[in-house]
Amino acid sequence: TILILSNLRGETGSHLDFSSSEYLEKEYIDLCNDHQSLAPICTFKVMKVRSLLMYGEYQLALQEAEEANNMILYLGGQYGPLEHNFLYSLALAANYKKVSPDLKKEYLKKIQENQKQLFILAESCPENFYHKYLLVDAELAKLEYKNWKAARTYEAAIREARKNEFQNDEALACENAAMFWLSKGSVKIAGEFINEAFHRYGLWGANLKQSMLKSKFPEFIRERGTGLLRTHRTISSTTAAATEVYSGQTLDLQSVLKSSTAISGEIKLENLLDKLMKIVIENAGAQRGVLILKKEGKLYVEAEGSISKDDVEVLTGIPLGSSKNLPISLIYYVERTKENLVLRNANQDEKFNKDEYIKNSKTKSILCAPVIKQGEISGILYLENNLSEGAFTSDRLQIMNILSSQAAISIDNALLYANMEEKVRERTRELAQANADLELKNQRITDSITYSLNIQQAILPSDDTLAKNLREQFVLFRPKDIVSGDFYWFSKKEGSVFLAAVDCTGHGVPGALMSMIGNTLLNQIVNEAGIKDPGKVLEHLNRNVRQALKQDTLGANSLDGMDICFCRIDEDKVLFAGAKRPLYFSKGDKIEEIKGDRHSIGGRQKEDSRTYSTREVKLEKGQSTMFYLTTDGYMDQPNPQRQRITSKGLIRHLESVLSLPAHEQKERLSTFLDEYQAGEIQRDDITLIGFRI
Repeated sequence: TILILSNLRGETGSHLDFSSSEYLEKEYIDLCNDHQSLAPICTFKVMKVRSLLMYGEYQLALQEAEEANNMILYLGGQYGPLEHNFLYSLALAANYKKVSPDLKKEYLKKIQENQKQLFILAESCPENFYHKYLLVDAELAKLEYKNWKAARTYEAAIREARKNEFQNDEALACENAAMFWLSKGSVKIAGEFINEAFHRYGLWGANLKQSMLKSKFPEFIRERGTGLLRTHRTISSTTAAATEVYSGQTLDLQSVLKSSTAISGEIKLENLLDKLMKIVIENAGAQRGVLILKKEGKLYVEAEGSISKDDVEVLTGIPLGSSKNLPISLIYYVERTKENLVLRNANQDEKFNKDEYIKNSKTKSILCAPVIKQGEISGILYLENNLSEGAFTSDRLQIMNILSSQAAISIDNALLYANMEEKVRERTRELAQANADLELKNQRITDSITYSLNIQQAILPSDDTLAKNLREQFVLFRPKDIVSGDFYWFSKKEGSVFLAAVDCTGHGVPGALMSMIGNTLLNQIVNEAGIKDPGKVLEHLNRNVRQALKQDTLGANSLDGMDICFCRIDEDKVLFAGAKRPLYFSKGDKIEEIKGDRHSIGGRQKEDSRTYSTREVKLEKGQSTMFYLTTDGYMDQPNPQRQRITSKGLIRHLESVLSLPAHEQKERLSTFLDEYQAGEIQRDDITLIGFRI
C-alpha cells in the first residue's frame, strides 16, 4: 500500500516508479518471495493495475493483471479478487482494438465471464459493485460501436459511483467517458468529463494523475464551481451537448423523437410494443417494464421486457387480475388517481408493502405512470429496479411523463394501421391521413431542430431479419456521431428481396432527419405502392423527397438530398439502380463495378423529373457471387497523413477478403479501418453491406 500511495502522490521518480522511502519495488517483491508470501504480491499487483490503467499504460496494466490472475487464489475470501475481476476486464477492453481477431474473441469471452460474476455481486450488494458492472458494460458497448448505449451506461456508472462515494472509480469512469466523446469529435462534452475526472482524482489524493491531466488537457481544467458539470446534475448521453446546457430539455425531447421514429417505421402493433418498451426501459433506467392497456373498461397486460433479455415479450392481452408478477393493488391505485407513483423502496412503503407481489419479490424502486389520452387512461406503464433504491429520479419521471403521452398517440396509430388491410374501401383516405401524419411529424422534427436538438436515426433492419433472408451477409455500420446520416433499408415482397445503402446529406442532425424521411418514403414506395423496378423506385423517391421538402417550389430553402445504392434480389438475377453510388460484385477472384447514375436524389435540380437506369447481374447456377453496397464514408476515411482509402483501395481490400465467410470479411475490413484510421477522427458516417448468393 505504501508503494502505491507514494506513486499516486507523485513522490516517486516517474509514474512507472512504484518505490517508497522504505522499499524499492523489486526489493519488496523479492522479500515477499523469500518468505513465500504470494498474497501480498498479488494484492500489490492488483493495486498496480488500477494505477497503470489510470496512467494510460494499458499493455503494462494487462501484463500485471494476468500475473495477478495466476496467483489470485492466494487472496482467498478477501476483497482483492473482486477488485481484480473489475480491473482485469478494463485492461482487456483497453487493449482490445490493438490485438488480432483471435485474441479479440478471447478477450471478449473473458470480459463476459467476469461480467457474469460481477452481475451476481451487483445484485447482492449494489452499493459496492453496481457501478463497476456498469463501467465495464459501457466499455463493451463502446467496443461494439453501440454509441447510444455506451454514452448512457457511462452516465449511469458515474452516477452510481458518486452516490456510493467511490471517488476513484468515479474519476476513472469520467475519464473513460471523456475518451469516448473525444473519439466521436465531441470536444466540449469530453472537456466537461476531463474537468470532473481531474477534481475527483484530487479528492482521492491522486496528485500525480492530476498533474498529468493538467499537462495533457490544460484547456479543460477549471477551478471548482465553474463550467457546465456539477455534482448534483448529470450529463445527457443522448445528445451532443451536456444536459446542463439545455436545462434538461434535450434528454426529454430526444426520447420523444426516438419514440416517434420507432412508430413511423412500424405498422404492426406487435413491433411497436417491442420498440416502445425497449425505449421506455432504457430511458427510465429500469430493470423490468410492463405495459398494461385498457380495453372496454378493463386492464390487460400486453407487453413485458427487461434489460436481461434482448426481446420484448408481446402478450395476447392477459387480464391484470390473473397476473402473478405485478403489484395489482398499486396499478389499480394509479388507474384511480391518474397520477404518477414513484416508490423509493416499495418493500418499506407502508401503503403498498402488503401487496402480495411486493411482499414476495422484495421489490425496491418502482415507477408507475398512467398513459392518458384526452383525459382518459388508455394504459399504464409499470417499471421496476431491484438493484438500488431510489433509481427513478425526478429527471426520469419527467421523461416518463412525455413518453407516456407519446405512447398513447403511438399505440392508437398502430391500432389504426393494423386495421388498414381490412378496410379496402377506405384505403385512399387512410393513405392520405398517413401522409398528413408524416408531414406533421416532419414539421415537429423541424421545430425541434430550431431548439438545437438532435434526431435519433431511423429504424434499421435487425440482424435476425437479414440473416433469415440472406444466407450469408454482413453489415459494417459506424455513425460518425451518436446519430447517423447513413442508413440501410430492407424489405421482402412477392418473392423478391430489396436492399439499399443510403447516404443522406451531412451527418448528425440534418442527416438523421433525412434518413427518417428516406426510410419512410421507401416503405411507402415499395411496401405500399408495390413498385419493384429499382430505377422506378429511385424516380419515385426523388420526386417524393422533393415534394416532402418543398424543393419543387420557387425559392425553396432546402437543398438536402441523398445518394443511394438500391438492389432487388431475385432467384436468378440481381437488379441494381444507383444515385451516385456504385454496386460492387465478384467475378472469379476480382471485383467488378457497376456505376450508378450521376444524379443524387433530391436537392437542386433544373429538370422537372429525373430518370434512373436499372442494371442487371445474371446469377450463374452452381457459382456464388459476392455483392457489396456502400456509402462513401469507408473510402473517404483519411489516415493521420490525410490520405484517403479511396475506391481503388476499397476494391483491393474487398478482393483480399473475397474468399472468406461474410462474418470474417467484416472483421478484416473493420480491423483494416481501425489500423488505417490510427486514431484519426472519423470523417463521415460509414456503411458497408456484403452478401453472398
